[in-house]
Amino acid sequence: MSPIFGKRIALIKHVHVADTACPECRASQLQVRVMRDYHHFLSIPLYPTGKKMVTIYCAGCGSGQRVPAIREKYLQTGTPILLYTGVVPFFWMSAYAYLSDKATSNRIQHYANNPQPGDVYKMKAFSNGTPMFFFLRLLKLDEDGKAHFYLAPAIYRHHIRSIDKKDKRNYSDIPNWTYLRTDLPEKVADGIVMDIRRNGL
Repeated sequence: MSPIFGKRIALIKHVHVADTACPECRASQLQVRVMRDYHHFLSIPLYPTGKKMVTIYCAGCGSGQRVPAIREKYLQTGTPILLYTGVVPFFWMSAYAYLSDKATSNRIQHYANNPQPGDVYKMKAFSNGTPMFFFLRLLKLDEDGKAHFYLAPAIYRHHIRSIDKKDKRNYSDIPNWTYLRTDLPEKVADGIVMDIRRNGL
């Protein structure tokens, strides 16, 4: 039974060299094998390791040969992508996570720079060193450059996506929290504004 995680040797190239004679039997039957170790998990290759190995032998007499020119040539053989099979999903997941995080950051920054009534802000504050989270709903923007918010009721506190649009408690028209509009992007940069949702999305 093969181990769950381990190391194996892969044959990455096998060629017949017809233009070089065997020093032992003079037959033009030299065979070249290029191999490389790789780590695997559940028999799925993860990544190659170590240096490539080149073996040269004569198919006619079976003797091993040392032909530096041939060895150096085939040491340049590229490692097949197959030996990175296990890494590819991790690469794509990491790329997706990075791009998703970047898109979210851009969305939050865009909403903070261009606020609209109805936007819901997920806020972070500290009380005696303990982080606290709450939600503000933007009610209006006035001519003095102030953004007036309503401190959302507990229904918001579970998750910003679970806003009940039919619940009248979510639609108070009495502001009880105010920021300068120009301060909103700075609040995002400082991590005070953690998320902004528009139109319930």
